[in-house]
Amino acid sequence: MTRKNKLIILIIYLFALSLALPLYLTKRNKADKRLKADIQALEQDQAKIKAGVYEVAQLRMQFRGEAGTAQFVESLYAAAKEAKLTAHEVSTEGGSAAKRSASRGGKTDGDDLQSERVKIHVEGAFRAIAEYVRLLQNTERFKRIKELKLAPGKQAITGDIVIELYSIKGNHGI
Repeated sequence: MTRKNKLIILIIYLFALSLALPLYLTKRNKADKRLKADIQALEQDQAKIKAGVYEVAQLRMQFRGEAGTAQFVESLYAAAKEAKLTAHEVSTEGGSAAKRSASRGGKTDGDDLQSERVKIHVEGAFRAIAEYVRLLQNTERFKRIKELKLAPGKQAITGDIVIELYSIKGNHGI
């Protein structure tokens, strides 16, 4: 092989390399962009899953599988102490199953709500009772204040509060 032939082969090789390298790099860049997009999609999915786990934890706190009445009553006594009520009594009634219809279609699903009625008698200044009701509303449970009656007492205002405490009937693992 002559020097001229070697030079021609070298030029052809460099020319082929100059054509192949940009094609390879564009293909590689497209693959990188696609992989980055897939990574971002997976990160978004992970963020959604974490948000879902947090939401499920919140639902467990609010809408327990069992009534958790004892814990709720303890939180009521703590709220009464914080609100500085002069008298505070709590009594509970047995739970009743209440079927609730689903929000769409009016069909009832298999999950029944169980409600337990809690009766509270309070006595104290109006501001203390108002603070107690505020603390009661802020407890992290699915509940409804059914009745709130206030009347003047001998030395302070007396009040009767009826609350329905809801839970899912049975243990559904929410």
